[in-house]
Formats: sequence, structure tokens, C-alpha cells
Amino acid sequence: MARFPRAVRVAGACGALLGILLVARAGAAIPEGGLPEASTNLFVTKCSSCHSVGQGDRVGPDLRGVANRRQKAWLRQMIQMPSRFLNTDPEARALLGQYEGVRMPDLGLDDAQVDALIELLAYCSESECELAPELKPVTDATAADIAHGRALALGTVALENGGPPCISCHTAEGMGAAISGGTLARDLTNTFARLGDEGLDASLRNPAFPIMNRVFSDHPVTADEAFALRAFLYEANRSTPGEQASMGLLSVPVAGAVGAIVVLLLLNAAWSRRLRGIRKPLVGRGRQSS
Repeated sequence: MARFPRAVRVAGACGALLGILLVARAGAAIPEGGLPEASTNLFVTKCSSCHSVGQGDRVGPDLRGVANRRQKAWLRQMIQMPSRFLNTDPEARALLGQYEGVRMPDLGLDDAQVDALIELLAYCSESECELAPELKPVTDATAADIAHGRALALGTVALENGGPPCISCHTAEGMGAAISGGTLARDLTNTFARLGDEGLDASLRNPAFPIMNRVFSDHPVTADEAFALRAFLYEANRSTPGEQASMGLLSVPVAGAVGAIVVLLLLNAAWSRRLRGIRKPLVGRGRQSS
């Protein structure tokens, strides 16, 4: 049997190893010409409100390199049915604790869409990807844009598609309302710093938070409204406490409790007069008969 030079044997072994690696990565192959537009649009629409790829954590973790950290089967379950997976998988539950208990909602994706996202994440784990949505930067906002965003947040100007105003569930520095806002969800004052311009825009236009997703799926925020709200929240994030007439004296729950007490007192006064009007004749008749 012929013996090959050492250099040839080493080269052959390296070539075999390279072949194995290429086969292992075949599932992440992307056609020539770049990322499929449908996959990038799907990520921007469904994922970018909570995740970036290479731009840092948002509501959830940065997904750069996730295909190297997690197996394909794990990614499939996490993307397709997170509501169930977060209750059963130890690693998923650990992530839930790491990111303040914010649960990833079920996105209603079919098998083909899940596969497309997994392929995209595999490709973007090895190559640079531009997956940020196109948007007008908030630094271009004017004072009128900020005022319009405040009015939308307060509800003094209605959202075009009938969604509820921010004050229904949130409060924020700079709202300037007598009632500071709801406590169902977190204070929005520092949301711009936490999510960034792109993340906040995606969260407003395609919210991935479970309650917001249900509320706004049929009442989406328009691009112009999202820009105005971003402008207001950008200004709120820049402000320091006391610079603006921001937090009201009452919160929504307190205002509701005060209103309920007032209504009960009024009802009690009305019914007490009615009972006196009935009781007095009855007492008089009783005295006469006795």
C-alpha cells in the first residue's frame, strides 16, 4: 500500500473535517443574493420588537449566535409554542428569570415560517445581517410631533384604528394629566433608553407583549402615530423628575376608588330620603291605630 507524504495526509484530513462542517451547516445555507426578503420581513414583523441580531438585548436576548448556543429542536419549540415551552424547559425558564419574567407570546407561526426563522438565525449567527426595520429617526421630531405623541398617549387625540391610549395601562414622565395613568403595565418613562428607537418602534407597531398583542392585533398603530409616540417617549426619557408637570396626583386605580366612594355616598343619600318618605307615613299610621 502506497504511503502518502505527511503534508498530503494532513491536507486530506483537514479537507474531510471541512466537508463535515459544511454538511453540518447545510441547514443554514442561504441562496446567493442575500437573505430572503420574506424571512427578513417576518423577523422584523414578529421578532424585532423584543430581539435584535447583533445590536444588544432588548426585551429579550440578542439573537446573534443563538444557532450556535441552542439546538435546532430547542429553537423550534421556543419559537412555535413558547407559552407551553416556558413552563416545561429548565433553560427557557432560566431565561424567563433573566429577563424580568417577560413571557414570549405565541406568535401564530406555521411550520414553514418557523423553519424560515431558524434558517435566518443560523445564517445570521455566522454572518452580518441587517434586520432592523426602516424608520424615521426620532431625532428628526419637532415640538409638534412630541405634543402629538403626548396627546395620543393621553387619549385626547384618538388613535386612527381605535386602539386604547397609553394612559389606560401605563404612566410616564411628561404626560401632564391629573390622573397619572394605569398600573397594569410598567412606567414608560425610560422605555426609550431600554428598547432604543428601532425596538420601541417595533413594539408600538407590532407588539409582542401578550396583552398588547391581543389588544392591538385588530387596532394597529400607524407609522405616523408610532413616530409621534416615540418622539414623546424620547422626550420623557430625556427629562428629569420635576422638569415637567408629569405625574398626576391620582392614579387610575385611586381615581376609580374615589369615584366609587362618591357614587355610593350619592346613592346612599338618595335611598335614605326615599326610605324616610315611606317610613314616616307608616309610623304615623301605627301611632294612630295604637
